[in-house]
Amino acid sequence: MRDDCPGCGTGDGPPVPSAACAERALVVAEREFSDPAYFAVHRITVAAYTLQHPASSSGHAVAVHLAALRGAVERGLEGDALGRHVRWASDALRRRPTGPLVPPARRGALTIVDVVAARDAAGHCALVRRWAAQVWEAWRPVADVAQV
Repeated sequence: MRDDCPGCGTGDGPPVPSAACAERALVVAEREFSDPAYFAVHRITVAAYTLQHPASSSGHAVAVHLAALRGAVERGLEGDALGRHVRWASDALRRRPTGPLVPPARRGALTIVDVVAARDAAGHCALVRRWAAQVWEAWRPVADVAQV
């Protein structure tokens, strides 16, 4: 059962995480940090979660997470390659800020609720990649206009 979270786009109010979403994010982070097989998608998890709950991040952070999802979803980057891409994007965005980014009303059907339910590392990683693709598709028009 999903909780009513304005951050994920499933409730009313500012896009901040509900207490239940925040708790689930901690469970997922613990899982990812405790096992390298899960950690393989950690940067993607952080980007997808942050972009579903953008009110708790700066404009620069939102833009960097958009760049991370663009790299992961459109270019298939993961691990060190994605890390280098994110560092490059962060530096570039500091030199050329994007301005305010307005989040889409809906930010993907999958949420941290789905990811926390994964039964094993392979399922977890597959869910994170599907989640990231949905979040990216929701944000793509914003990212394209902002040239992120």
